[in-house]
Amino acid sequence: MDFTLSLRVSGTLDTTKEEFMATDTGEKNKLAILNVFMDGCVVDPHIGYPRFEVKLSPKDLGLESKDIPQIFLLGKKMLVDKTEIGVFQSLEARARRECEFYSVQTPIPGLRFVPNKVLPALEESLVKIKTQFMDRSNDFVRRYATVKQEMMEKYTEYRDSLEKLYPASLDVMQAFKFEWSCFTISLPRTLQAKAIDARSAQEVRQKYNEIVERKSRDLVIGFDKWSEEIVVNARKAALALFQTIKDKMDHGEVIHAKSIQALRDHIDSFRTMNFMGDTRMEEALVAAKDSLDGLNSKFEKDHSKEVMDAVLKAASDVSDVNGVTGKYKRRLMDFSETE
Repeated sequence: MDFTLSLRVSGTLDTTKEEFMATDTGEKNKLAILNVFMDGCVVDPHIGYPRFEVKLSPKDLGLESKDIPQIFLLGKKMLVDKTEIGVFQSLEARARRECEFYSVQTPIPGLRFVPNKVLPALEESLVKIKTQFMDRSNDFVRRYATVKQEMMEKYTEYRDSLEKLYPASLDVMQAFKFEWSCFTISLPRTLQAKAIDARSAQEVRQKYNEIVERKSRDLVIGFDKWSEEIVVNARKAALALFQTIKDKMDHGEVIHAKSIQALRDHIDSFRTMNFMGDTRMEEALVAAKDSLDGLNSKFEKDHSKEVMDAVLKAASDVSDVNGVTGKYKRRLMDFSETE
């Protein structure tokens, strides 16, 4: 499902290029934010399942409310064995790790940007996890009456208080969900006079537009910081991994096949996620990939060290980051002018 997530104070707001040109907050900067979505989208997973957790009461412990000091907070009681829910917690964690692996954090908390090139791979992975999730949920619903009965037989002394807490089978079935949505982001537009009551039009419009302008400016600043962090964090990740291998080489240690494969995977991942166009780092990594087979060869080790040093140099130098992000931003702006 594709739709637009508008950053708004109220209402559904879509913004055209012409409307941006009439605002005060760097219209080209605003357009660059929108145009980043020609390179990807925001993916938001929606995963739900019944927790079967109920707040513990003093009576459950054979106490009265007055017996619980205010500095203590009672926990929860489980209506089913924790391993039953643990299956779904594990599948949810896997899905969210996949989303994180194929994405980068956006300037808007909680939303992650997925480049177009990796969206099919993420979708394929999520479909597989969803299949497992729904199979296990269908199995649980089929066994629900038995699971409930087994718990009450295991804890017979609590049967009277537990039995009334279990949700109906239909409610349990409807609580399971595993979906994900794709979003693009737009900015709010200037409020027009016709949209509000004439008596308060000028005052309301002015206040609204002040909020829109301020929040749009914040987002422009956040976008600039976001693009820089993507480049810097990608280089930091490469630096940490390659420095570890280089240290082993310097100490004459054997580089195991698993470590070499980790380097290959990292290089492939970097190239796939490099929508910002960090060509200097990518070129260094590609050169390193071609020499990975020589890490343990006495004939090729010197060359391997040279390309490893080149990666470390590129990864540790952030002096050109503004150049990388500036070039990317200009590309987004140029895209606007050619529409």
